[in-house]
Amino acid sequence: MASAALTPVDLELFLSLDNSGSIDAAEYALQRGGYVSAFQDPTVKAAIASKPNGVAVALGQWSTTAQAPTPLIGWSLLKTAADADAFALAISGLTQF
Repeated sequence: MASAALTPVDLELFLSLDNSGSIDAAEYALQRGGYVSAFQDPTVKAAIASKPNGVAVALGQWSTTAQAPTPLIGWSLLKTAADADAFALAISGLTQF
């Protein structure tokens, strides 16, 4: 995944996971799995590939003690299906803390 810093893009997307005290491990996994499935979806991959300047995406999480999202996966530039797969793989490796 290439760095998206100071790069013109067609879309900037910040995703957030809820890691507050009201979320158990199963609910956290459900959120994470939804994002993974989205970036593995052929329609989403095609939409990303159709953007000439790509899509900048980052993922963070928030909790009761940290109201501002804490970055977990920094800004990444997605232009291809392989980029989307790599981002999905990065999300799948996250664990709740």
